[in-house]
Amino acid sequence: MGNPYRDAAPPERRVWFLPDTKRDRLILLTLAGLFVAGTVVQFFRAHDPPARTITNEEILAVVAHHRVDLRERCFVQRREIAIANVTIAVTVDASGGVLDQSAKSEYPALNRCVESEVKRWRFPARPFARDEDLNIPIVFERS
Repeated sequence: MGNPYRDAAPPERRVWFLPDTKRDRLILLTLAGLFVAGTVVQFFRAHDPPARTITNEEILAVVAHHRVDLRERCFVQRREIAIANVTIAVTVDASGGVLDQSAKSEYPALNRCVESEVKRWRFPARPFARDEDLNIPIVFERS
């Protein structure tokens, strides 16, 4: 069956996830103030771990990774557009996949192209997280 204890955090802060069968004993231990190597050990049931949201740095990294493709495939080919402000609304699931996307600008063809590109983007996975809605503003401009 394996060990029911899993280490889910860096060594300086240890968080243990345990099955429900051990929960009653662990509540007593935490009420007693259990310390390990000078750090409080926090306990969660296996199905209640803390969730994490996508950081601005992670969003910027994904956009930077796809910036050239997005510009070449969607903006450069539309020579009639000199400048375009596009707002991309994205729903990201816990695995980092894009569940839903929409682009808003003055140019419907540009919107459709951006949407088709964004649906293939991958954000960092966030185990145990809920779906997250993001709004990403992008400005395309001819040089």
